[in-house]
Amino acid sequence: MTEFEITLQLVDSPVDQSQSGGSMPADKLVDAFHAFPFADEIKRAEGMDGATFPTITFIRKSDREEIAIWTDDAVSYDMHLKSGSFSRFVNSQTPAQVEGMLVRFTSESVAEIAPKKKGLWGRLFG
Repeated sequence: MTEFEITLQLVDSPVDQSQSGGSMPADKLVDAFHAFPFADEIKRAEGMDGATFPTITFIRKSDREEIAIWTDDAVSYDMHLKSGSFSRFVNSQTPAQVEGMLVRFTSESVAEIAPKKKGLWGRLFG
């Protein structure tokens, strides 16, 4: 089964630092997303100068592709999908949308699961 490394960034972490959350099999990614204390971290950030967004990142060990997930309200989530030179931000996702992307990430590349660019620029350069 595919294994993933997890990194965690809490609100009092420096922007460029995260801590290891260990590793886990693919079938536990959604559970890890739900277990991460987004709401508690947001509450802890109130009144804190220089707080960072609480972020959980999943890195597939076999190819180092990754999905980072963060929020500032624990209602909608922003994501960054990365693989080599491929980089895509996906904003304002519901928990169900995040879950769906994590499930797909267990067997598909981030380029395959990233929403397609829309609009003129997306059609021309996407």
